[in-house]
Amino acid sequence: MTIANNPTLAGSSITFDDTVDGNSNLTVNAGSGNITFTWAVGNSISLSWLQISGKNINANSAVNVAGNIGIAGDTFNLKQSLTTTNNGRLTLSNTGNINIANNLNLDGAFIQNGAGSVALHGNINTTNDNISFSGPVTLNAPVSFGLGNATIAFGSTLAAGNHPLNLTAGEINFSGEVSGTNALTLQPATAGQNIVVGGNENNTAALDLTASEMSFIQNEFSSITIGRSDITGNITIPNNLTFSDCDSGCN
Repeated sequence: MTIANNPTLAGSSITFDDTVDGNSNLTVNAGSGNITFTWAVGNSISLSWLQISGKNINANSAVNVAGNIGIAGDTFNLKQSLTTTNNGRLTLSNTGNINIANNLNLDGAFIQNGAGSVALHGNINTTNDNISFSGPVTLNAPVSFGLGNATIAFGSTLAAGNHPLNLTAGEINFSGEVSGTNALTLQPATAGQNIVVGGNENNTAALDLTASEMSFIQNEFSSITIGRSDITGNITIPNNLTFSDCDSGCN
């Protein structure tokens, strides 16, 4: 199927049983119905913009868009890789669960702004653009977040389970409990970036891990490491800081 002239497709339930290509915007609105992309989107010619809204949304094959992608609805199942170019951001507005089963390679920001949960099996990479979650996040595999010196923010709980949790960013923000039983590593984007642990400010040039954010880190991590092996910046702890439980050690 080749898309042209920026169409809007509407219906009570919409299934694409063929590949979807075309240098065009595409809007798909199923209302309270479901949307399924059985085959690849933008495999030969990337769409220039993609907006999807419905109840249950399934992308069974790879998605490639040369621009922004917006998905709004209840549950989303992204089974294969999703790629944007041309500064394209991905915005997910969900009331139910999002299952991200494969890698997201984005040329813009990742924004999850729904109240629903997110289950991560794949990595999320941006080009120095922010990654933000508003709902609860669960890691179902060892997942990496590549965002350069941008900010990664978790607006609710973050559950790593028995998987290592490694966060490298210019800023790391927690707003809910952070739990896991494997290693936790929090490190700045560059070796020269300063780190402030247990302070009150969250908008400095340093990697700010405030007292409030540190209090969200739960017991049972096997180890907690703050910093990186090649660090040249300063680590400052302006107030008393207590780690109640690290099985192997806190560094």
